[in-house]
Amino acid sequence: MLADLSLAYLLNGFLKLTCCVYRPWIRDARIEPFGDSKVAAT
Repeated sequence: MLADLSLAYLLNGFLKLTCCVYRPWIRDARIEPFGDSKVAAT
């Protein structure tokens, strides 16, 4: 189970770096994030 979790984290990080999918509020100005989500987002 720990190996599956580690593989999932590794795969997720790899996909985030290679696909470069932006957060919805960056692509569409009509979407307003809740609270300080823009500031806290990494």
